[in-house]
Amino acid sequence: MDNIKDVELITSYIDKGIEIRYVNDLFSKSFALSDNTFLFTIENIKKGKMAINMLNSIDASYVNHFDIFFENMWKKGNDISERIKDIERGYNVNVETIPNQIESLKFAKQLLENIKKEILEPTPKLSFYK
Repeated sequence: MDNIKDVELITSYIDKGIEIRYVNDLFSKSFALSDNTFLFTIENIKKGKMAINMLNSIDASYVNHFDIFFENMWKKGNDISERIKDIERGYNVNVETIPNQIESLKFAKQLLENIKKEILEPTPKLSFYK
């Protein structure tokens, strides 16, 4: 979900009582799952167009596997209302949250180290030849 048209579509589903979570994951846009069917495509599906290449399976192993995958994505998903507010404000930045505090601190420390290294290390002098 990246623009105001997406917000209008999502809001129409919310108004019908459908619960929606936001997941910043390319794969989440590529599959659909019901109680007994799994659908998957790698195509970029545009409004009003059908996918030409799609994997469709009723095999229980696919359905069960992607049911677990979906449940994990749902748990990690963010409240869609926050994403809607960001888009309405013009903030189209996709930020991923690191829920584990220790991993978050490690990431922040590594980011700080990388920044310090770039700022404090001398830049090599460049020579230009004619």
